[in-house]
Amino acid sequence: MRATLHDNRASFLDLPINLSIGGAVQSGYLYAREHDYDVAIQIDGDDQHDPADIPGLINELTSTGVDCAVGPRFITNEGFQSSFVQRIGIRFLSSLT
Repeated sequence: MRATLHDNRASFLDLPINLSIGGAVQSGYLYAREHDYDVAIQIDGDDQHDPADIPGLINELTSTGVDCAVGPRFITNEGFQSSFVQRIGIRFLSSLT
């Protein structure tokens, strides 16, 4: 695994093999923990989240002292919409947590 610095602000991992989404996400969080990052942010590359919102998110995280924030993608009826079955699953899993 090789990390490269982009724009002097963000690191990107270059993994030697395809680990799929789960392995890639885990690798990123492990890298952040092992290098004492204060904040680790995960966003998809499919325009569900706007990278321009990251500074505000970091500000909220650091000013409130919370450990984790989750950005819901279903607040507005724009862009990706889940199916009926997915919404049932989301509600069920939300009730468990």
